[in-house]
Amino acid sequence: MSFRSSVSLSLTCLVVSALPTVGVVAQDGNAAQGIKPAVVTTEMSDEELMKNASLILFYRQVAQMKLQLKSDGIELDTESALEGARRALAGEEVGVPMDKIQSVMSQMQTKVMAIQAKKQKEMEAQLKELDAANKMEGEKYLAENAKKEGVKTLDGGVQYEVMVAGTGPKPKPTDKVRINYHGTFIDGKVFDSTVTPPDPRRQPMPYDSSASGFVNGFNTAIQAMPVGSKWKISIPSEQAYKMGRPGMPPNKTLIFEVELLDILTEKAAAPAGK
Repeated sequence: MSFRSSVSLSLTCLVVSALPTVGVVAQDGNAAQGIKPAVVTTEMSDEELMKNASLILFYRQVAQMKLQLKSDGIELDTESALEGARRALAGEEVGVPMDKIQSVMSQMQTKVMAIQAKKQKEMEAQLKELDAANKMEGEKYLAENAKKEGVKTLDGGVQYEVMVAGTGPKPKPTDKVRINYHGTFIDGKVFDSTVTPPDPRRQPMPYDSSASGFVNGFNTAIQAMPVGSKWKISIPSEQAYKMGRPGMPPNKTLIFEVELLDILTEKAAAPAGK
């Protein structure tokens, strides 16, 4: 890539990154949903164009850098930053000896790393507290739930209550099953569901998967259910997601209403016409 094309590409990237700030959006009430109205282009002289572009492009770059530094725990000295910008734009030297530049940047890197390490420790401490609190909450719930009439316990401490008794076969670990499920936390908050999906973009529909393709506690319950059953199951955190995952806090006890609709494997293996 030539120097000219590199400069051109850099300028293009700067302009694109500035567009959300630069653009004046037409207010078109008749625009179709999902289609952004066109940006209104106002003709201006070269002098006016460069004045505005210089302001906007420089502002955007400095603002982004300031946010990044602030997230690292660094607050710029405004007066010195402005002087540095003035010297850079004037084509002057920075005015600091090279050995001092290296020393300053090295110390800044050490400072940033120390701040990040402190934040990491704070996050780990908070996670540990949340982990312990969730585990205690789950154990208390399971202890109380076990006392309820009709609640039984499977391997691994998975509790279940029969809502609808099915009469069909039970799936083997290798079977493919079709189910409906509605998953909540102890407080009733829905985290996943095929019946009323928390994500409005998802349509309610049954889910097909291996009978051993879920978390351990869910697998245990599914493989104990006859087809046509609907159970309410409570899964201890160690049989669920343990230390969590994106969107799932650590050590959460999970509650599901699960309906085993069908075993698909047997149908797929049956001779044609049967």
